[in-house]
Amino acid sequence: MNTAYDIALESESLQAYGKTLDWHSDFRQRVLDPTLQQIIKNELTRRQQECIYLVVFKNMSQYQAARFLGLSQPTVNQHLRLAMKKMHTILNYCENTAQKSQEFYAGP
Repeated sequence: MNTAYDIALESESLQAYGKTLDWHSDFRQRVLDPTLQQIIKNELTRRQQECIYLVVFKNMSQYQAARFLGLSQPTVNQHLRLAMKKMHTILNYCENTAQKSQEFYAGP
């Protein structure tokens, strides 16, 4: 069964999210969007994906998302908090790995 996030990927780009951020557009398109897509699709639970999609990409309030999903607002908040924490951890790991790799190849 496709999640709300999977369906959204078929019809929309994550760039709607990136436009609210002050990142260089080329970096966002080539690196950040695919990375976020992979993290959301592969590392988050189905509920976390749905909450992220509705609140972040569809600009619903947590209350609206909760009503749409048949959950309480605190439950949606919990899913969002855990999803953001997981995405933050993974993105930090990717950044640290890339930095160490760059230092290794730069040499002494």
